[in-house]
Amino acid sequence: GALDKHAAEVPAPPILRQKQSSPDLSPKCDRQPSTLFSPERHFHSFIVKGWALCCMTNRFSRVLYEEAYKFSNRRKTFGKKLFENQMIRWKLAEMVRLIDSTHAWIENVTYQMDTMSPIEADYKLGGTTALLKVHCTKVMEYCAREAAQIFGGLSYTRSGLGSKVERLNREVRAMAIPGGSEEILIELSLKQAKKVAEFAKQLQDSRDEGMATNAKL
Repeated sequence: GALDKHAAEVPAPPILRQKQSSPDLSPKCDRQPSTLFSPERHFHSFIVKGWALCCMTNRFSRVLYEEAYKFSNRRKTFGKKLFENQMIRWKLAEMVRLIDSTHAWIENVTYQMDTMSPIEADYKLGGTTALLKVHCTKVMEYCAREAAQIFGGLSYTRSGLGSKVERLNREVRAMAIPGGSEEILIELSLKQAKKVAEFAKQLQDSRDEGMATNAKL
């Protein structure tokens, strides 16, 4: 359409690779996307990317829990293991509650993505995926903080027992920002929910009008 023609006519700006604190698995590039990117045209790829980030983030949360659980059964303070402290057990249980509920939500969205057509998924799952991504990163942030509390000073070391916890604490922002920050995604989810509600109302009104016309005949 007109957007494709416009994008083709505008010369692409140079792409410069930027250094970042997270791994270079998806390097950040500096370019001007305003004339080359349309959310409407790339919404399905947004859903897939958001889903992939959710799976990755939830896995990182599990790693944080696993490391904290193993360390709490190894570390002793005041003559007893950390795990024997009720507050430590509460922290671990809270991590499990959040991680498992997040996993169930991911499974639900995965099933819908697998059974819906791309067009239907674009319309129905955009807002849900946005909220899921926000939830996943917040769960990871919580698990990273609590794991660091359990590890104490070791959570600052880049080697040894606390290396994974230290690294994943640095990766929290690397998971929260790509694919849309929390504020943007929450706003997107509300707008998508409103669109779906308006479309459903239009269908219901059209159905009611059709039934009223048939009743008159």
